Amino acid sequence: MSQLHFTSGLKAGAILLVAAFATPAMALTTFAQFNQANPDDIAVYVDLGASAAFSLVPADVFFDILAFGPLGTYAATLTGSATTASPFVIDGPLGSRGGWTGSLSFDNGGTNYLTVTFTNAVLVGVIGGSSAAFLGSTPGSTITYASDIIDVSGLSIKDFALGISGLSPNFGSGSATYSGELTGGFAGGVIPEPATWAMLIVGFGLVGAASRRRREARTAHIAA
Repeated sequence: MSQLHFTSGLKAGAILLVAAFATPAMALTTFAQFNQANPDDIAVYVDLGASAAFSLVPADVFFDILAFGPLGTYAATLTGSATTASPFVIDGPLGSRGGWTGSLSFDNGGTNYLTVTFTNAVLVGVIGGSSAAFLGSTPGSTITYASDIIDVSGLSIKDFALGISGLSPNFGSGSATYSGELTGGFAGGVIPEPATWAMLIVGFGLVGAASRRRREARTAHIAA
């Protein structure tokens, strides 16, 4: 969700005026999420030193459609994989690898609930911790959504986040194979059209004009 920050002098009505222009066009909507049907370690991260691989053991999941399609919870099979040749980077307590290219797919009986294809995603976690996150966000990442039942055709901004929990061994650097459970969500939105930006600018202008009128009225009252 995009947030606009205003100076303390603006009144609540002015804030609502600008928000009315800005929020619908700039908000991201989480349209789908999933959880494993069984508590198995389906996410496998293999650190090969100079490169790394991420794969999913095909697993049953509960796939929730929250927007842009027939709302509900669906039984699906999750598959996927990704690779990267980017180095492992340590920054304080965090470790990460970027540059991931791969895909995820949620399918049932030939129905593609959602396929996600991506480049330049990142895997990040706390060194020594038991969890990590696999993240992608445009424009830094390239993300493509495809679905038989969810209308993702108009989304120009896309985000996804996969959470890996119960990692064994604990997250770190060096050649090792890590595994854990997986959950995640997928979001999308629309970049404002030029006409929307024009309305937003008009909204800011109206806020400024209202603020000036209030200031002038206070000045005149004091002078009198």
